[in-house]
Amino acid sequence: MITLGKKGDVAARRLALGFVMTRESVERLFDTVAPRFGDCNGGYLRIIRKGWRTGDGAETCFIELIGSEKVIEAKRTKRKEEIRKQMEEQQQQAAAEEPGGGEEKKIVRVVLPKRVPRGTRFYF
Repeated sequence: MITLGKKGDVAARRLALGFVMTRESVERLFDTVAPRFGDCNGGYLRIIRKGWRTGDGAETCFIELIGSEKVIEAKRTKRKEEIRKQMEEQQQQAAAEEPGGGEEKKIVRVVLPKRVPRGTRFYF
């Protein structure tokens, strides 16, 4: 599909539309994904084997596009910046609403891991 996107002509769009079935995904393929791989001749995917699925025993894996880590990192830094700005605004609002003066209080934030192993207990 990425090779079709790199071609960029009408015939390639029609072939891609025959496989993908939605115009939005074909437009995204030709406008954003294919230009990222303009200089590569294959090797667009990274396949990471995850293991065997319980239940039916099928092999599972993660499939990601090479170079997506740059996009993900940019999103992470943008999100961190937004969170930092929100926290600063909240601290300023709390300081303005507080009648006792301009004393700054430390805000302690407990960050739990995204995935907690089963049976883990937290004592605060």
